[in-house]
Amino acid sequence: MSQEIAAFKAELDAAGLPWSRLGIRAIGVGLAGCMFTLIGASYVAFLFQTRIFFFAASLAVIAAGWVFMIAAMLKRRAWARSQPLRTPPLSDAGLPGAQ
Repeated sequence: MSQEIAAFKAELDAAGLPWSRLGIRAIGVGLAGCMFTLIGASYVAFLFQTRIFFFAASLAVIAAGWVFMIAAMLKRRAWARSQPLRTPPLSDAGLPGAQ
């Protein structure tokens, strides 16, 4: 059973799962940074240049997260192309109720 789990994990890694997880985390951190900069920073005496720097950095983290998500999508497409198509049989002779 552990060989099947290892094979399944390898297939998920080949399909871009780590990239999408990293992208989601990066986008979440970037959005939290934007919220802190726009809402929380109004309570703290930040200089305007410091707030702009934090806001630009959080936007850059969000952009990096989207790059990771696009990389995951491209890896999934390449993985899907490498998988053989499994089509069901056209005859329904094996189905119950078939004549």
